[in-house]
Amino acid sequence: MIWGLEGETPEELAESIRDTQLPAAPELICGCVYTLLLLLPGATLSPALSKQRGIQRELERYGRVKPLLSRMLLSWVFCLLVSTVLYILFLRHYTNWETAPHSQMLRNWLVVQLCALANVCYSYLVYVLLRKAWLAVPTMVLAEAVLHRIIPGLRLFFPWFLIPAFGSIRIGGTMQFQDSLVSAVCPPGELGRYILICAAYTVGCTALSLLLFRRRDIQ
Repeated sequence: MIWGLEGETPEELAESIRDTQLPAAPELICGCVYTLLLLLPGATLSPALSKQRGIQRELERYGRVKPLLSRMLLSWVFCLLVSTVLYILFLRHYTNWETAPHSQMLRNWLVVQLCALANVCYSYLVYVLLRKAWLAVPTMVLAEAVLHRIIPGLRLFFPWFLIPAFGSIRIGGTMQFQDSLVSAVCPPGELGRYILICAAYTVGCTALSLLLFRRRDIQ
């Protein structure tokens, strides 16, 4: 037995390891999506906020709300597709997804998509607020690295940090897992709280982004 895993042959140990990897998927995939979102809003918004490469015709025809919402929606759809592909690949290569609990797989996929949606809206708010990619990217990176350490408890209200790290939900050095948002047994109310916080980020950041974008001088 190695690290609490059952099996005597390498093949048996590999199968035992694959049985324990499902809780690792949300943390890994959301990290990839968040890295993508450091650049994605800038690629769609920088031309809109630039005098030389503006989207003046689109703004004159549809106003300020529709162009921004369309870019946010397209970004989220893109993140949904990327994260879903990554999730399926992770399940196929690192888990026994034929025998894994379907409810856990579906819940963890939902966790990933809600986190992606909330972070799309959050990242667009930062880009609209600062207007420059070279300002927005360091701001988001520093917020994750510094701000959540300065203000105790702030991590409890940020969607990405609500997803337990794979290493932190293991008991001791074994492969037994505590109940958590992404484990086989989700504590009562944990998923509901996560949904509410993601919804608050989605609605709040979208509303603030639209308000700020409508007041920008793009002429």
